Amino acid sequence: MGAQQSTASAGRGHAESRAYMTDIFIDRANNDGQGEDGVNLTELCVFGLNEAHDEEAKSFSLTRISSQRWAVRSLIELRSEVEGVECIVKSNPGEDIGFVHLDRVQLAIDSHSEVFYRLTIGLILSVRRIEMSKQIETFDAQLQFNISWDMIEMPAEAAARGRELPTLRERIQFSTALYDRFQSTGEINIVSAAIAALKRAVDMTSEDDVNLPVALGNLGNCFYARYEYTGSLQDLADAISAQRRTVQLSPGDDGDLPAYLINLGNLLQCRFNVAGDLGDISEAISVQQRAIYSTPKGHPYLPARLNNLGNSLSSRFRSTAHLPDIVEAILAHKRGMELISEGSGHPHLPALLNGLASSLRYRFNHTGDLEDLAEAISAQRRAVHLVPVNHLPLPFWLNSLGEMLRSRFERNRDPHDISEAVSEQRRAVDLTPEGHVQLPIRLNSLVISLQSRFRHARDIQDLDESILVQRRAILPTKEDHVNLPVYLNNLGISYMLRFGESGDLPDIDGAISAQRKALSFTPMGSAQRSAQYTNLGNSFLARYQQTGNVQDIAGALLAHQRAVELVPEGHVCLPLCLKNLANCWYNRSASGGDPGHLEKSISSYRTAAMCAVGSPSIKLSAAIRWARLLNKHSPCSPEILTAFGTAVQMISLVAGLEETIQRRYTLIQEYSGLSLEAATAALRLERPDKALEWLEQGRCLVWSQQSQLRTPLNELRLHDSELADRAMGVARRLEHAASSSREPYASMNPSDRISLEDEARDHVHLAGEWEDLLAKIRAVPSFEDFLRPTPFSALVQYLPTSGFLVVVNVHENRCDAIALRGGSAGAVHIPLPLFSLEKANKYRNMISSQLHSQGVRGRGDIFETEEEDGNPDRALMPPSQRTRPQARCGGGIRLILGGLWKELVKPILNKLGILKGDPASNVDLPRIWWCPTGPLTFLPIQAAGIYQGQGAESILDYVIPSFTPTLSALTSRVKEGCGSVGQEKARLLLTCQPMAPGASSISGTVKEVRAIYDMAMSKGIRVTKLEGDALTAKQCIAHLEELSSIHLACHASQNTVEPLLSRFLFHDGQLNLKTIAQRRLTHADLAFLSACQTSTGEETLSEEAVHLAAGMLAAGYRRVVATMWAIDDRYAPQVAEDFYQYIWNHRGRNDGSRFDGTLSAHALHHAIQQLRGRLDNLDTSLLIWSPYIHYGY
Repeated sequence: MGAQQSTASAGRGHAESRAYMTDIFIDRANNDGQGEDGVNLTELCVFGLNEAHDEEAKSFSLTRISSQRWAVRSLIELRSEVEGVECIVKSNPGEDIGFVHLDRVQLAIDSHSEVFYRLTIGLILSVRRIEMSKQIETFDAQLQFNISWDMIEMPAEAAARGRELPTLRERIQFSTALYDRFQSTGEINIVSAAIAALKRAVDMTSEDDVNLPVALGNLGNCFYARYEYTGSLQDLADAISAQRRTVQLSPGDDGDLPAYLINLGNLLQCRFNVAGDLGDISEAISVQQRAIYSTPKGHPYLPARLNNLGNSLSSRFRSTAHLPDIVEAILAHKRGMELISEGSGHPHLPALLNGLASSLRYRFNHTGDLEDLAEAISAQRRAVHLVPVNHLPLPFWLNSLGEMLRSRFERNRDPHDISEAVSEQRRAVDLTPEGHVQLPIRLNSLVISLQSRFRHARDIQDLDESILVQRRAILPTKEDHVNLPVYLNNLGISYMLRFGESGDLPDIDGAISAQRKALSFTPMGSAQRSAQYTNLGNSFLARYQQTGNVQDIAGALLAHQRAVELVPEGHVCLPLCLKNLANCWYNRSASGGDPGHLEKSISSYRTAAMCAVGSPSIKLSAAIRWARLLNKHSPCSPEILTAFGTAVQMISLVAGLEETIQRRYTLIQEYSGLSLEAATAALRLERPDKALEWLEQGRCLVWSQQSQLRTPLNELRLHDSELADRAMGVARRLEHAASSSREPYASMNPSDRISLEDEARDHVHLAGEWEDLLAKIRAVPSFEDFLRPTPFSALVQYLPTSGFLVVVNVHENRCDAIALRGGSAGAVHIPLPLFSLEKANKYRNMISSQLHSQGVRGRGDIFETEEEDGNPDRALMPPSQRTRPQARCGGGIRLILGGLWKELVKPILNKLGILKGDPASNVDLPRIWWCPTGPLTFLPIQAAGIYQGQGAESILDYVIPSFTPTLSALTSRVKEGCGSVGQEKARLLLTCQPMAPGASSISGTVKEVRAIYDMAMSKGIRVTKLEGDALTAKQCIAHLEELSSIHLACHASQNTVEPLLSRFLFHDGQLNLKTIAQRRLTHADLAFLSACQTSTGEETLSEEAVHLAAGMLAAGYRRVVATMWAIDDRYAPQVAEDFYQYIWNHRGRNDGSRFDGTLSAHALHHAIQQLRGRLDNLDTSLLIWSPYIHYGY
């Protein structure tokens, strides 16, 4: 808050000095911090200041700054003739506590002790400091106190060696030097000395002196600097008074007047932030607007003045929630930014960035606009990066950065954000001196972040620390301070959270007490009252849930109703307040009595879910509760469909396009089963059409989002080519941004972190731009439903005509299949009473155990098959590193496949009228596309059957099975047609990678690829073969874009921690799922993944098809052959040979040399049947062929 003007130069010479006592502290010496005993010191009476035998005492107030320390906030001048002083310490009732005599030596008036610093201006002005202390003689032996003080020496009024008194300009420069010294050292006595010098100079100067406004302005700055350390409202009032007088004394044409006006505005804003008087902030805005109007264009301080105006508007917005104020604030900050170049090193740039960031954050807190938050964090990081460690505002800016990171964490739940928030706020606290006026504010911010981290990680140490830190913030805060209610409210939250862990009633009683007190200190009309009522209501409800006291539930309801009533219009917190109220009504209804309580609960949940503003996760949570309560208490209500429909549509907003793909997967894990639950309710209400719509919307969400960005825009281009081009450009950039990892790490330097935030900001901006473009596209005639959720009628429009598509919904309440057939507008609902979620989970666990026991690689571990000829399976680890298999256990896989057949597959085939095929007939079996859900996605439906006894039969005897992740993944291919791939691109790439580093040798891959190549050459098929080192992972990507099909014989692995890093291993490099999914392979046809685990998903993302086969489909391949677990290197070559032999034996007459994978499903069916004929039906044999699976059209 330094003045924006220069001062005159001081003259040179010498001056006498005068001594002052400053930084006077009285410390309790014997209480050891063990609570309070009623002793409170209030006054220090000093005798002997004027004359040696003067009996009149001068009284100085004592301010309590901790439970054990009091301070005198003013200087005590000691004239040269003073021989000593008597000091009496008084307590609250006016009782004398003790006394101390300080003689001339103890006062160091003649001392030549060590000088801690000396500041000299020219030859005459200097200040020096000496630290002193002494024990106080007390009248009560139980009380022990020490008094400590600093002695400072500064220029006297008398002339030295005949020189005239220093001029006002010299005194101004001296005080300015002291102020600058204080800015670099933070030593409070220096600024006190500056205040004393300036006050004396001002008092002896006539009002017509042209330098008086400068002196008053600097005096105001010094008062404010001391206020920042002491928190004394009198210092702040004196600063405002001095600055007002500065403005009054300055003529209208004074070039320094705008600077004085800005400083006055800043001081008024500061007092508003402490006392909350709207008159102060309104006046601040008025004088700052006047200052800007008086500042000529091009003035170097105009950007800073615009920044100050923005800060004041932002402060008023925080109190009133008047949206135009924050909009105007952001415009002022941005206008200031436009006036300087960011790379210019402009001294005002950091403050401008901080001001802009703060205003954007406040608007985000009100509206929930993620673009504001992303831009705020980016700007705040740059502000922090641009200033040195000793920059005085740095702690304030670090604290603000922590608050912004916490806000983002509460939206996206990224643990990196909350960890950094706590770290930066701890750093801000450490950089803030004890007793500084901003320290309680920073402590309070740290508390909120600790609470937030506790909610995520449940580490009780965070909660205990938050309570200790909050008490530390409250202790020095006076009852009339505007922030005291905030501190009390947050202390109550910490108590309530700890009560939730401990169940100790004193904690929840303490929470309610603190929160009630917070409300009592908060003025009516404050925007804080809604949040305070919310927290009080939560505490009442928590106590009611333990005690059952109806007065507590009544108090909770009253508090939450008031919270809803007081939410400012359009505020982002409205859904949360409504949800809390709904929760209260539900708890009230659970205790019996009025059935209207449940209706009120459902109504409040409904209103919260349907709010136009608010956090998507809060609204989704409300929608889920709305749907579940209806489903439980009104199971026949048609409103159930509305509620679940609202919830399912909300999932895509929780994991929106502004997040990276990896973050989206993390965000949706919590809701992975929601679409299945919704579909179950719809099926119970005989609405299979709604069930299918919701399964499409809620499953494979991330792939669907990415696929939407690749939607062809040819038809739109006919209507508006410019709009189509813009949409395509934004879609491509958005798709690229989503593939970024953007994971910070502990040692990341500030520049890299700034770059990371800039990427995140640009990503959020792109997502917003995409939404704007969608709105414009939907305004074009015939494009009203562009990329909206697909209705049932459109979903079934492009079904394949050669078979059935069967969606199997697995939920704890019931299991059902929904069958569709090309040419039929309806859906066949097939209840599955013999199957259940419990059985699906049981079979999944059984197959995992079976894979382990048979030495076959399962989902996360590596095992070795028993070998007859020394060939291992296609696992990742060499034999020396593998775990030996356990003893074989009989019946495992046969039991699983038999259960799937009798309880799931056969009932569906019977309902569809599908009969067993005749092996002697030339008629092809019908195709069936399975779309399983839940744990069923991990089970080998393609191998279901009875494999022993006279009634042996399997799914392969009835149909040719294929799979699809979603209905639209299949119908989109049907809609595109079987368009012929160009002759040049219709080529098969064959590659084997038998010796990948760190993995076992799989020599069978070489035999496999060479046999296929020889067969292709003999039939004249276009084929390219690249073995081992001849093809790197990077080169493979290039070939994928040039050739229609690939046969990849290598190691593969599913990454259970980060599914997008599931990968194929090459001799040179790795090809992971994320890289594959980024491709847009418009000519892709078939991918045969002759490797392990290429269709193994991730259990926590069972509805997202996060595996290599799905990645190939997402990249553009029409059809994929993959495996659910390890394949044996002895048999894989034979499967591949039989597969391609079938394709080439059944190719069309006009195919020529081009490769065509259209018959891949039939070919895999044929190859598996051939392999079955060579093997028995023991478990080990079933495990060899059953993992092969076909995806796509």
